[in-house]
Amino acid sequence: MHTAWSDAYFQSIESRRDDAYNKNLKWIIITDHAGDSQHTSQPRLEWNEWSSYNDDCNTVQDIDPHITVCPGEELATIEGTGGSHLLSYKNSSYASSYGNKQTLINNVYAAGGFGIIAHPYNSSFPWTDWYTYPQPATSPSFRGIELISNGYVVNDSQLADWDYYLKPYREHYERP
Repeated sequence: MHTAWSDAYFQSIESRRDDAYNKNLKWIIITDHAGDSQHTSQPRLEWNEWSSYNDDCNTVQDIDPHITVCPGEELATIEGTGGSHLLSYKNSSYASSYGNKQTLINNVYAAGGFGIIAHPYNSSFPWTDWYTYPQPATSPSFRGIELISNGYVVNDSQLADWDYYLKPYREHYERP
């Protein structure tokens, strides 16, 4: 979910939390667009705002009745027309946008988080070579792929691709 920290101009973290509670959700993850605004005219969560952003997510969890509100980021590469996007979860610090895909993945891991490829089938923000990144034995990789985004649900063929491309990653981490 985006909030007024980036491009959901009238949605505070608290209003997103309230909407989620009213829909009987137990938790949400806020993933505002991150990166410095000199790269785009779109509002972005800046590195010097991370602490306040994180505090806002934590503060709204104390509202009764309680639901979990996790802070994250949506990062963008410099590659391609619109760039590719990576959702960063469980950050302990800010992860920076504007590198190549592996740079984004490395930034997320350095921030203590893990990455999920965002809307890989969106033609405006494609991640068409995501099958090259599950390389768990050699470098950090993403941990998942977003399957539902803004009302778009992947089809059976796309699910089969997802399963095929994540197979090496799954085999590396599966317990015997």
